Amino acid sequence: MQEEASIGVYAGCVQDAASFDNAGILSPGQIVTIFGSELGSDPGLQFSADAGTLPTQLGGTRVLLDGEAIPLLYASY
Repeated sequence: MQEEASIGVYAGCVQDAASFDNAGILSPGQIVTIFGSELGSDPGLQFSADAGTLPTQLGGTRVLLDGEAIPLLYASY
């Protein structure tokens, strides 16, 4: 049995998290979903509201927008 080769970290598309419409233009405060592969840990991690602010890193995963880390709600492999 041949093992499949991994393409590594890949972000396939960014969509509005509520409607799953193409998020071609992002707005401040908009919640989006990034579909792809190897984008976080396995199993996935969700944010903890204990600190009162959203984290900009989950299990070593960060998303940068114009070079600035943005808040994350969930990240998974």
